[in-house]
Amino acid sequence: MSSATISLLIGGAKLDPDGVTAILGVSPSDTRRACDPALRRRLGDHAWNMGQWCLVRRDILFQNIPVVIEEYCVIFAKGGSEVVKMGAEHQHIAIGLFEPRDVGDAFYLEPTLTKRISDLKITIMIDIYNNPRDVDSK
Repeated sequence: MSSATISLLIGGAKLDPDGVTAILGVSPSDTRRACDPALRRRLGDHAWNMGQWCLVRRDILFQNIPVVIEEYCVIFAKGGSEVVKMGAEHQHIAIGLFEPRDVGDAFYLEPTLTKRISDLKITIMIDIYNNPRDVDSK
């Protein structure tokens, strides 16, 4: 079955993840502080130099992707300008699409939602992951 994982990612070299949580009023799925010595080997220099706050929702049906994106916009709108002042250098909504099978596996972002995303200065990233059986057969 086709599904998506959707993440709201906020990052920056001087980002305080606890401060982001306090401003947005939402508990993140994951956070990390920039330059955490325990993460340097795993992340590499660029990612290691960036703090991150992340909220993740998994197993989203394709037709519900716009609903989750709207929820993330509402969350970010609560305090996005304050988060930017705290050191956020980027804010992304990352969409991972898993096992798209049919032509009908699609989602639509209406103009009002795309304008809202733009007004909030949020970047959309989309990754498509094939069915693992298709990958193994090649």
